[in-house]
Amino acid sequence: MGELVQWDTSEHAWLEERGGPPLYLISMIDDASSRIYARFVLSDSTEENMRLLWRYVEQHGRPVSFYTDKASLFQTAPKTPRDGKALPRDERDPFPPTQIGRALRELDIVWIPAHSPQETLVSGRRQQRTQVPHQPVEKLIEAAKGSRNEARDRCLLLLMFRHGFRVSEVCGLKLDQVDTESRVLHVARLKRGLSTTQPLRSDELRAIGAWLKERARMKPSGKTFFVCQ
Repeated sequence: MGELVQWDTSEHAWLEERGGPPLYLISMIDDASSRIYARFVLSDSTEENMRLLWRYVEQHGRPVSFYTDKASLFQTAPKTPRDGKALPRDERDPFPPTQIGRALRELDIVWIPAHSPQETLVSGRRQQRTQVPHQPVEKLIEAAKGSRNEARDRCLLLLMFRHGFRVSEVCGLKLDQVDTESRVLHVARLKRGLSTTQPLRSDELRAIGAWLKERARMKPSGKTFFVCQ
């Protein structure tokens, strides 16, 4: 538990015709266990969301990442000039974080935005995969020490174990799927699997950094992440 938590607000006539003010339900759902932590509030405001975040962390600890929609609570909306000509995304200056964005950064929690608000309604259950116990994998990674392509092999084994890659999926991994700045990995599933964006842990970032240095020395052509000499 605690790897990925979905954070969303539901607006509904919760009291039906019994009167009373409109209510919003802010919920945080643990992706692995489907455990729900939620409360009713009078407004879907930064203050109320920050209050729930604080209570969640106090009760359940700090998750690795939160998955949310792209509401203005989580990201600063771009301002369009009066002439209506907005700069392309890659030419814009970075926007300052919101209060919630700043809080997540201070807590070292990865924010994963959904592509649309509707995606946060998905239960988030991932395909069940046969998992290898931790100890054999750690021994396997340790066995890569001193190999001809140690940095690549250690990174490859770690990512395959943590993110459930099939061999065909990891062989097709591209450089632009590994976003070390945002600390996320874009996993493209094959065989009709559910493609996802997953957080990268500190040891994964170190392994990726070591491999990218070695890869740069190889000067390969193409954008495939894992290459051979």
